[in-house]
Amino acid sequence: MLWILSVLLDIIVALKLDSIDRSVSRVNNTTYKNLEALVSKDSYSLVKTKDLGEFHSKSKCTLLSCLVKKKSIFNEEHINLLEIREAYTGFKTGDGSAKIWKKIWEISNEDPLLPTLVSGLQFSILTHLSSFHKKFFGTYFPNPTLFGKRFQDKHRLNFYLTYLLVRNCVGSITIGEREMDEGLSIITQTIKSQGSTDWVKQSVDLEKTIQRVEEMARLLKHINCEKCQLWGTIQLNGLRAALKVFSGSTNLERLERFFLINLFMRLSVSVRENIKLRRYRIPLLVTASLYWVEILSFVTSLMAIFLMSRIRNKFKSRIALKSCM
Repeated sequence: MLWILSVLLDIIVALKLDSIDRSVSRVNNTTYKNLEALVSKDSYSLVKTKDLGEFHSKSKCTLLSCLVKKKSIFNEEHINLLEIREAYTGFKTGDGSAKIWKKIWEISNEDPLLPTLVSGLQFSILTHLSSFHKKFFGTYFPNPTLFGKRFQDKHRLNFYLTYLLVRNCVGSITIGEREMDEGLSIITQTIKSQGSTDWVKQSVDLEKTIQRVEEMARLLKHINCEKCQLWGTIQLNGLRAALKVFSGSTNLERLERFFLINLFMRLSVSVRENIKLRRYRIPLLVTASLYWVEILSFVTSLMAIFLMSRIRNKFKSRIALKSCM
């Protein structure tokens, strides 16, 4: 069944990229595999819950997809990001999250740089929610209809600007001997070899911008979804670290590097996935397939229950027959 669906998806996909997509995708491919290998290491995938700060709002989401699995390592609570994909959770935005995002936008609009970066982050979030929408037998299926409904080209361009800024910041960080063994040096050297973009910093108070990002991160901790709180905290702290490098402070603390690299990974995934989502000729057909998968799962479950019931009834009948004899 999964093979048939994958073939169907291939048939209804059409490759249509513009020059910006091709350029950013080509650059992204030069670091993607090394970055993916880096974030698979414990030093960039395991985070202590205390390092994320206190979440002011306990998750009220009852969906399992909203919850974050935690584990104890050396008597300290950790979260393994490899086990928690940034994906669609089913969490509804009506439970206060829309108001929180409205406040975030109010803060960003006070800054000359943040509207572009927040727009880029939201585009990346939308890409993840649409690309990894439904999970079936361990495989995620996309929802290109959701993506197309919310897609705006200006947000795509802002996303690419955000990606390139974060990428340049990663290439500018100072690393020590320990990081040399973790593969970070390969990534930074690759980025440096490609040259950097000369960003215009005039009339931008980066210290004030960083303070506004910190305020946004505090606001996101009030969203009633653990997974949303987790990835929001990581990515906004990653943005804060990027802006710190952007301001000229290239020596980052361990936790700042952790946040920055994980933000870079999420944006790198979005570079690939947003292109895939826009390539579908018939997005409604792909979206409909999501529900066929659910229907198949439901029917299979009913059949299993029915068969178990039949077997149990036969077993009871035999026991009753033996007791009569």
